[in-house]
Amino acid sequence: MCISRKRLPWVLAFAVLITAALCPSYGTAQPEKEGLKVTVLLFSGRPDPVYRLAGSEMLDRVKRSLDAAKEQTSFDKPTVIPATLGYKGILVDNDAGLPGIPVRFAVYRGAIEVRGEKTKFLSDEGGTLESFLLNQAIAKGAIDEKMARRIKEGTYSK
Repeated sequence: MCISRKRLPWVLAFAVLITAALCPSYGTAQPEKEGLKVTVLLFSGRPDPVYRLAGSEMLDRVKRSLDAAKEQTSFDKPTVIPATLGYKGILVDNDAGLPGIPVRFAVYRGAIEVRGEKTKFLSDEGGTLESFLLNQAIAKGAIDEKMARRIKEGTYSK
């Protein structure tokens, strides 16, 4: 069967539509869902550094840190994330639905905010979870050592 030049664009358009209908992932990027999505909240006006934290040892460490954190019943702010320029903490999304880890939590300067049906605040004694996540950001290439040092010292503002 021969297709005329007039009909060729219509035939091609029809083929693309059929392909898109039969193949749901056609033309759409599938999000990476392995482990935890970790965002270091640093910038205003450009994307913040993001990395994935995976592997049973790494995820167990996060679970242990969250389990060890004590609940703060008298936290007097609506969130642990400050409304400032520069470093504002770390946001962790459990978009893979890993058991034993909250769907979303934020860590900043010794405080952890766990979002769920009800928001709760925890104390990150000694900043162990925040330090661990920053060290992993260096290891994954999301931030460099100089930036991490300035964050830890409290001198990172832009």
